[in-house]
Amino acid sequence: MCNLSLDLSNIDLPEGWRRLRRNLDGEPISILIAEDGAGTLCLPLDGSGRKEIHLGMYVRPKERNFAMQYKLESKRFWRSVRPMRLIDDTKEAVQNGCLGVHEIQSGDRLLIRTEPVSHAGIAWVKLVEPNALPEPKWQKRNVGVVFDTNMVMSCFRIEEPDDLLAVMAPYIESDFTHIFWGTGVGTYSPLYFSGALGWHGQEQKGFMEDHRQRTAGVMRMFAEKKIDPLQLVCDFAHENGLELWANDRVSKNHEHDFRDDFQGGRFLLEHQDKRVRMFSGDFHDQVTMSFAYPEIREMKLRCLLEQARYNVDGLYIDFIRKAPIVGWEQPVVEAFKTKTGHDPYNEPSSDWKPDWFKHISEYVTDFMRELRRELDALEKETGRRIPVAVQVYGSWRSTDGIPSSMFNGLDPVTWAKEGLIDILAPKGESDCLWTSEQSLDRFHPLLEGTGCKIWGPLGNQSRELHRTTKEKAELGSEHADLDPWRLMRSACDFYNQGADGVYIWEAHELPSIPQRWEVLSHLGDRQRLNEVFSPLIGAFDASHRIEQEEVSDE
Repeated sequence: MCNLSLDLSNIDLPEGWRRLRRNLDGEPISILIAEDGAGTLCLPLDGSGRKEIHLGMYVRPKERNFAMQYKLESKRFWRSVRPMRLIDDTKEAVQNGCLGVHEIQSGDRLLIRTEPVSHAGIAWVKLVEPNALPEPKWQKRNVGVVFDTNMVMSCFRIEEPDDLLAVMAPYIESDFTHIFWGTGVGTYSPLYFSGALGWHGQEQKGFMEDHRQRTAGVMRMFAEKKIDPLQLVCDFAHENGLELWANDRVSKNHEHDFRDDFQGGRFLLEHQDKRVRMFSGDFHDQVTMSFAYPEIREMKLRCLLEQARYNVDGLYIDFIRKAPIVGWEQPVVEAFKTKTGHDPYNEPSSDWKPDWFKHISEYVTDFMRELRRELDALEKETGRRIPVAVQVYGSWRSTDGIPSSMFNGLDPVTWAKEGLIDILAPKGESDCLWTSEQSLDRFHPLLEGTGCKIWGPLGNQSRELHRTTKEKAELGSEHADLDPWRLMRSACDFYNQGADGVYIWEAHELPSIPQRWEVLSHLGDRQRLNEVFSPLIGAFDASHRIEQEEVSDE
C-alpha cells in the first residue's frame, strides 16, 4: 500500500541535527536526531495529491522529552507530534505516527522542528495511498477539552499568533465542541490583558520555574504585537464552529506569587493575612486566598467579569485549584459562634461538624449569587447570556451523606437549585481515572428538575503509578499516556450514567499523539461507543437511588 519512502540518507541536515546508526530488532537503521533549538528540517515530497503521511518516531530509553512539530510548507499551521509515553520505556523503539491525510502540492516540502526543551528523532517518512473510505461526517456533540494554557504557551513552540491557534486547529474536525481555555498561570497571573491584574510576565524578572518564564516570553510577544491572546482564540473558535469558555482557576497560587515585581504579586502581598487557615491557625499549605474576605471575592469577581466581556461562550470555574477557599479564619469562626452558638475549639466535633461545613459553604454561595447577578446585568447590556460551569470534587463521603465538595466549602447542589450554574463537572479527588468516574449517579437525583447539566470527567494521563526516586531513575517518569480505549470505555460509562457531555482534563497535548488522536477524535460518537462497549460492561443499576435514600434517612 505504501507508494513512497523518503530517502533520508542524503538530506542536508540543518544545524542541531545529526545522523545516528542503530540496530533495532536485528536491522540496521539510520536515525535523524535533533536537540532543543535545532534548525528546521526540510524534506522534499515527490509528487502531489492526497497522501497519508506516516512518521517513524524514534524513542530513546527512559526519554520523556521527545516532541516535535511538522507542517507542509504549503499549509498555515504547524502541528505538534510526539510518541506515546509508555510505563515500560526501558528499550529504544520506533513508533509509527500517522499524521493523517494531506493534500500535497507540487514541489511541497515536509518541515520538522523541535518543541521547546525537547528532542526529536525520525527513523523514516512514508507516503501512503489513503483508504477509499468516505470522509467522516463530524457531528458536533458535548465533548470538551480543558486547556492548561500556561503549559500550551511553554511546551509548544509559540513564536507567532498562528502558533497558538495551531494548538486548537485539530479540534475543528472532531467530535469536540467545547474548549475550556485557561486564563491564567494560577489565579493572579492572567494570560490575557487584565485591567485588574495586568498579565503574566508584565513586570516580573525572576521565575522559579522555567516553563513560567517561557510563558511570559509568549505573553510579551503578544503584547508587542498588541494582540490579546484570549480575544484571538475566541475569534478563531467561533470562526470554526467551536465554543470557547474562559477556564479560571479560582484560587491556584504558586509560592513565587508572593513577590512585588508584578501586579498580581503586589495584590497578594497586600493581602497575605487573608490566606486560608487550617484548624491549627496556621496558613493552609496550598497558599490559597480566603473567600471569607470581601477584598478577595471582589478581585475574583472583577477578573471573571473581565473574562465574560470577551466573546467567550461561558465561564468554567475550576474550584479544585485549590480548595478549600474558606477555612478557619478568625472572622469565619466568630461568625459561626454567633450563628450557631457552637464553639468548635471547645466542643466535640459531632456537635458542630455538620453546621460548620454548611457555614463555610455560604461564603462561596454568596459569591456565586453575586456573580450570577453581575452576569445577568451583563446579559441585559450585551444581549447574550453567559452560562457558568463549575468543576468541583466529585467523590462522596458516604458516612456523612454529602458530597466531598462540601468539606471544602463548596455547595454545587444549592448553586444548581438556585440557577447559579449551568454545568456541573464533578471530578474525583484523585487523578486516577477510575476514582473519578463513580460520581455521577450520586448527583443525578440531587440535581433533578434544576436544569443543570452534568458532564463526566476523563483523566488524560495514568497518574496512579507512584514510583520511588530509585525507580524513577531506573524506569523514568511516573506519568504514562493512557490507552485511548480506556478513555473511550470510560466515556461510554458516563453516557450510560446519563452524562450530558464528557470532558478531558488537562489535555492540550491530545492531538499530538497520533495513536490516541485517531481514536479520541471520535469521543462523542455515542452510538459507536454503545456498539463496542455496552455489550461488554453491561447496564448500570439504580444504586444512586439507594444512596439517596441513605442520605434522606440521615
